[in-house]
Amino acid sequence: MRDLRGEDMRIVLLGICAFAVAGCGVSLASEPDAGEPRLVAARLLDRGRRSSARASGDAALAPLRTAAEQAAEALGPESYQAARIRAAVAEHADAPKLSKALKSIRDDLIFEPVMEAPLPEGFPGMTPVGELVLKRYPAYRMAQADMTGSSRRQREGSAFSQLFNHIKSNNVAMTAPVRMDYAAAGDRLRQQAMAFLYESPRQGRTGPDGPVRVIDVPESWALSIGYRGNYSADDIDDAQQRFDQWIREHAAEYELAGPLRVMGWNSPWVWGAKRYFEVQQPVRPRQPGTPPASLDADVARNR
Repeated sequence: MRDLRGEDMRIVLLGICAFAVAGCGVSLASEPDAGEPRLVAARLLDRGRRSSARASGDAALAPLRTAAEQAAEALGPESYQAARIRAAVAEHADAPKLSKALKSIRDDLIFEPVMEAPLPEGFPGMTPVGELVLKRYPAYRMAQADMTGSSRRQREGSAFSQLFNHIKSNNVAMTAPVRMDYAAAGDRLRQQAMAFLYESPRQGRTGPDGPVRVIDVPESWALSIGYRGNYSADDIDDAQQRFDQWIREHAAEYELAGPLRVMGWNSPWVWGAKRYFEVQQPVRPRQPGTPPASLDADVARNR
């Protein structure tokens, strides 16, 4: 267990208390359909790795390559993980190294987030790790606070405390994910505001509550990429580049509709590779009233 002191411990305890308000214990997400392409691909990679482990020399490479080809085919031509599989095969001519690379991809394919609190009403589920998906969100209500301070830890800690006090004093249940909006700060993006999402848009009322403001968000769409672990500036930069490319390729159909944001699904008590978050870019169709051609389950182009 890592050593937690001072501000780290305060944020962890606040996170635990906030999710306790939700009345939910830590549990795994519902089991995905065994026929889902990412699970089919994961089983193919497992089978190839087992066959490779029973072989030796050059013969150990063939089952890995066969499994990789089949797994990429199962995922489809637009899948980011399929592109990773093909890149691993091209990079590694050594069976142990290729097996290790395919295991890392397999772990991402079967990943399911730890669910510590319910989703708001009508919210879509997780974005598969690595994939870029266009998601549709229903109208929802959120409590938002500015993120101030010289460090990321200070910004997160101060906004989290204000929001936790708001939901506790107003008897509002905690939900997941927690939303964090970003804004340009020089040549980088910086956290600007954090929001807790109400479970129902009919709960409570809008308006100011001290440093917190309660806002109704209309139905909307967002590009979303799923990630494992603790988010970093590199993750934000990676997502921004992929969003920029997608927008360039779909400029005739879509336009930006707000600042980049992170949707954090876990409290500080969930650590390491078990943590899950999404980086998102709000977008809207250029033709008002026209629903997007792709919605929650459709994977957008990844390169």
